[in-house]
Amino acid sequence: MPLVVTVLSVVLAVAFAVTGGAKAIGSRRLLDRVSYLPVGAGVLRAAGLVEVAGAVGLLAGARLPPVGLAAAAVLTAQSVLAVTAHAWALRGREAPVAAAVRIPATYTGALVLLLACLLVWT
Repeated sequence: MPLVVTVLSVVLAVAFAVTGGAKAIGSRRLLDRVSYLPVGAGVLRAAGLVEVAGAVGLLAGARLPPVGLAAAAVLTAQSVLAVTAHAWALRGREAPVAAAVRIPATYTGALVLLLACLLVWT
């Protein structure tokens, strides 16, 4: 596996494990920060579990590339849904593009999409 794919996989796995873990355990600080979302803590916990599972899948992709590709695809879809939910919830307060630029899921989603493309290409 090319070095750039490995490094990107590890960086994204750490990022998703940390943020997903915080969501999965129901971190009060995180829940307060996203209190404007029209979803309950259970939905955020489920999203966190998806992120943690995706992080494990990205790491497993070093040995099993199809697993890494599947994890990248799931995390890309989850990131698109997260950006959409945040932008929709902020629709009265911010322009959608401004909201999307401010949301970390936009950047992690773009990186995981890049990773998926690299996995398919290599």
